[in-house]
Amino acid sequence: MFKGLKLSVEDIKFNLSQGRPLYWRHEVSGRMAEIVRKFLDRQRLDDYELKIIRWYVFQWVDAMPFKPANYGDILAMSQKELLEYVTGTLLDYGIDPF
Repeated sequence: MFKGLKLSVEDIKFNLSQGRPLYWRHEVSGRMAEIVRKFLDRQRLDDYELKIIRWYVFQWVDAMPFKPANYGDILAMSQKELLEYVTGTLLDYGIDPF
């Protein structure tokens, strides 16, 4: 659960520092659900939203025992690249962050 009502990358990093990935439906501000819906519906994300979704996917993959070697690239991917990565590479590893 996030520390505050405003969604931030620092909140996601805080969960990581506690050794647990954040699941998007457990975020309390409601902002993450909005960003996830936009991402999965292939609507354009603004820079803030793209940064949040990158960190969300990164922390989810990072918590998995078996993960692609190049998953650090997630933090620099475009929205299109990230969607292709989630629906291709991650599913090949049995990882579904959504």
